[in-house]
Amino acid sequence: MRRLVLASHEKMAFGTKCTLDFITNNSYEIFEISAYTDNEDLGKKIQNLLSTFSEEDEVVILTDMLSGSVNQQFIPYRNDHVFLIAGFNLPLALEILLLPQETKLSNEKLTEIIESSKTQIQLVCNSNDLDEDE
Repeated sequence: MRRLVLASHEKMAFGTKCTLDFITNNSYEIFEISAYTDNEDLGKKIQNLLSTFSEEDEVVILTDMLSGSVNQQFIPYRNDHVFLIAGFNLPLALEILLLPQETKLSNEKLTEIIESSKTQIQLVCNSNDLDEDE
């Protein structure tokens, strides 16, 4: 089974999980870790969550920021079926979530999904901006 874990400083992961639940009508089990919102040790939170997964599970962990403390805490858990991606956005999380379970994850497949999600970050110009450029 594929598992999606969202992890962030403060409540970004929680908010993203709520949005994904809304979009998918609560059709998927999504896990989140909102770091530094209580006195619980982040390493323990991560260990407790990941210990609930089967060794056969594919796990995709999305963290908010490359080299941030949250991302760094997940680095030791990476392997051929536990993937760590830093700097997530909603389109990335949604595309991974909606990927059919029978699709085997790989570094190549996830890189393709990441590249696709990057195209969703756009400056949306207003008509005045367009007129000035002409």
